[in-house]
Amino acid sequence: AIAFGARYDAAAAILPISLLQASWVGLFLIAQSYLLCAERGRTLVVLLFVGLLLNFALNWWLILQYGLSGAVVATTLAGMVSLLLLFWQMGKLGCNLPRGTLVLCMSLAVVPAGPIVASVAFAILVVLAGRTEWLLSADDRAEIDAMLIPKLNRLGVAIDSVWPR
Repeated sequence: AIAFGARYDAAAAILPISLLQASWVGLFLIAQSYLLCAERGRTLVVLLFVGLLLNFALNWWLILQYGLSGAVVATTLAGMVSLLLLFWQMGKLGCNLPRGTLVLCMSLAVVPAGPIVASVAFAILVVLAGRTEWLLSADDRAEIDAMLIPKLNRLGVAIDSVWPR
């Protein structure tokens, strides 16, 4: 701790938003495959360039005001915009992402709010997924149950469904 001073404290303060940023980058990297398979590499380059410009602009503004935290927030916001632009382009090319996919991707934004808020948000999403057609269809839930219930039964957990009723 003597050699690094208060650097660990600064890292701990930005960890949740860094986790969010890394998650959105991971989703972007997976989703970009759609544009690459559709032979839309130039479109992808334009999206990446827009994200980079936005990142520069936000960093220039937020670093001056908030330092390291501003840099992380700027990068995270640019990543979110890039991901949303990618989803928009995918939709234009015929990939109709369900509303639930978009909600789940953006629900990661609660991570920096802390473990209690994130846990409550996760519980709400599970209830919505289990009781409505808003996130998952009945077929989706049946497929998930068909995969998980036998495994849970082997562990001694006897339940009819993993979804709250």
